[in-house]
Amino acid sequence: MHFKPPISLERTLEWFHNRGTNRLDFVTEEDGELLAMVGATNIDPIIKKGESYTIVNPDLKGRGIGTKALFLKSVYCFEIERVNKIWAYVDGDNTASIRMAERIGYRVEGILRQEVARENGLIDRYYLGCLENDLKKDSFKYGIEGQAILLYDYIAENSIRCCLRSEVTARGVGRACRAGFLT
Repeated sequence: MHFKPPISLERTLEWFHNRGTNRLDFVTEEDGELLAMVGATNIDPIIKKGESYTIVNPDLKGRGIGTKALFLKSVYCFEIERVNKIWAYVDGDNTASIRMAERIGYRVEGILRQEVARENGLIDRYYLGCLENDLKKDSFKYGIEGQAILLYDYIAENSIRCCLRSEVTARGVGRACRAGFLT
């Protein structure tokens, strides 16, 4: 799943209303603050695999939130939805995202060479995949509470919630705009 910046509220709402039902969309939040929007799209009903996306609040990048959000979403997909595989295309110049995914068990399964055009030439695109047995579930302490996955942080004595928000994602999009995710 790829977004061409700038990501606007109008384009996102249009996408939301035409998005189909073969997907899961989540809002990751802490104490009511929107940290990230994550999900799995194009979930194949037979193979049970879906494409992963993770969008972190730009003001919070570099703090490990993307890793936690990807982990929480992966746990939900595997343990609640019984998805078999989560995969993602990651541009080769996005080394932080590749490392983030590998840290929790995603594997580079292939490289599409010179697949994406950039101003200074062509770059590779990586195909990453994760099966439930690949996911390093001991990476974080977590729990399941209804439609939410909680990540416990005993040091800070609080938790990060990853909540399934497919029915209220339009409102979440508005929150994302206010949080600076979208323009």
